[in-house]
Amino acid sequence: MLHLQPGIVGVVLGFAAFGFVGALLSSRVRALFGLRVDTFWIFALACMRDGIHLTGPHRIAIRGFVASSAIGAVAATVYNINQVSYRQSIVETRLQVV
Repeated sequence: MLHLQPGIVGVVLGFAAFGFVGALLSSRVRALFGLRVDTFWIFALACMRDGIHLTGPHRIAIRGFVASSAIGAVAATVYNINQVSYRQSIVETRLQVV
């Protein structure tokens, strides 16, 4: 138990919402690592956010929440953009709704 009040958790998680950074970095990360490697490791990184939330020590709880939430938000955004791009690339153009 971290014994944090709900208001503090809400403010901390609100400050850690850096999903827009993932949108800016998505194409660069994909170009650097490739789509398959990028999708796998970014998904793993996004999933680790929950583990960090659950196992973080009490004395660094707020810093841990901010860091893990920020990393998870960026990773989840990069993953979602890349997986949607991949799905669109494998569907024939005539079947895509424009």
